[in-house]
Amino acid sequence: MDGNAEVVTSADELGIDDFPREEVLAIIRDIFRAHDALSRDDTLRAIFDSLREEGLSTRRLSKPIGQSLESHLAAAVRRDVIYRDRGNYRIDCRSIDEYKRDDLVKYLTAAVGRTWHTRDEAIKAAARHIGFRRTGRNIQAAFKSAINAGIHRNLLDRDGPDYIRRT
Repeated sequence: MDGNAEVVTSADELGIDDFPREEVLAIIRDIFRAHDALSRDDTLRAIFDSLREEGLSTRRLSKPIGQSLESHLAAAVRRDVIYRDRGNYRIDCRSIDEYKRDDLVKYLTAAVGRTWHTRDEAIKAAARHIGFRRTGRNIQAAFKSAINAGIHRNLLDRDGPDYIRRT
């Protein structure tokens, strides 16, 4: 990483903090759909380059930017988007079908928190929480099952047929 960060100055300037964690996790998921394994440095560079394509105005991967990306990388590992294997990162679960239902319940409760959400909002939030950009049929079905399991295990409260939150 280069310590000399150059920044483009314009009204449309985007800094690293302008990219929400869920967006960066989706970028990480996209990167590892295209690569089998990447070193830490190659992973950070790939994330940085993708963020530049998305409008990040910083031209160099400075130490502060690298630290921010390291935080996103750690979140991706915690959320089972990727894992570390012998110094390289690899994708953990390529599709929603590869996740265990217990893990989906965990991600769902983390994503919704104590705020009431409709089931559809909760599914979208949980999918974004683990780096999926879209909520197609398989993701909908997997998280509907996770919602029912969470309610059954008293991990989720419900208010009528539509609203849920973490207990």
